[in-house]
Amino acid sequence: MVDYSAKISGDLPLVDALAIWHRWAVTKYAPRSVQVFLWHLNKFVGLHKDKTLRDITPVTISEYCLLLQRSRYSTASVAHTMITVRQFFRFFFLQRAVDWDWQLIGVPRYVNRSWTPVKAEEASEMVKEAEEGNGLDLTFRQLRNKLIVMFLYASGVRVSELCAICIGDMHAKERYATIITRKNYKKRLVFWDEQTDRLLAEYLPLRDLVAKSDYLFISLDKKNFGRRLTTRSIQRIIAELRGPKRHVKCHSFRHSLGKRAAEAELHPRFIQLILGHKNIQSSQIYMDVDDKSISRAYRRIARTAPLVDVERVVDRVIAEA
Repeated sequence: MVDYSAKISGDLPLVDALAIWHRWAVTKYAPRSVQVFLWHLNKFVGLHKDKTLRDITPVTISEYCLLLQRSRYSTASVAHTMITVRQFFRFFFLQRAVDWDWQLIGVPRYVNRSWTPVKAEEASEMVKEAEEGNGLDLTFRQLRNKLIVMFLYASGVRVSELCAICIGDMHAKERYATIITRKNYKKRLVFWDEQTDRLLAEYLPLRDLVAKSDYLFISLDKKNFGRRLTTRSIQRIIAELRGPKRHVKCHSFRHSLGKRAAEAELHPRFIQLILGHKNIQSSQIYMDVDDKSISRAYRRIARTAPLVDVERVVDRVIAEA
């Protein structure tokens, strides 16, 4: 981190603090992310523009959060704003410009329900699209792109987790890999199906010929040839293969696995472990409960615990009286 401590103190006006944070943020985040962060922070700073860093306390921020909620902002919008404000004060806490812990800033819980899973036929079309092309020089690229689609569909990993999978993390015979969940940084197992495993067996020998790192998916660009494939590169690959289906994104494959797991009537706790959700509420969005599913659940309960013969119980109670 760049040392700004010489120019930062608690007496710094919020407007100037925002300018310093902006200069730091452009070196840390993508331009689009910085733009979104500034949009949230400008609202907060505009309301407290006459105050300094020392004037802001966790109570001030809690009152701002309450103001947003009363102004009928969505829960997601309020949560995103508070996450941004939290990271803003985290920066100044690390620079010792504020004397209270940035973790005291609370973030409202919310569940994003606007999700669209990838259908099986859509994934199949993307696999066929990856196979198109002529020439031996395209064989490895096609194989890699095809495997990316199938691995995302079968395992439901986040794209950042896919990029971080190393050969040493994989257990080929058991068809699973050990990864670090990007949300809570805990170890988790990800699995793939037999079809993906066959394609993986074709891919690995070719990968070993050009790989300059231990990562599973490697780049074929001149600049990073043989090294780790980036998340942005995978996003571009999916964007090229999806064609006009703009709703299909890398994260849509996770939703697809979650939806398939719910249709298989897995308990939300298992879905949480499979997808690596930090909160089980994120897993429950895939549970579409209707009258038919309630009826099926009750029938399973009835089979495991049959209804008691009420008349026989009454006769026994009368005899014992």
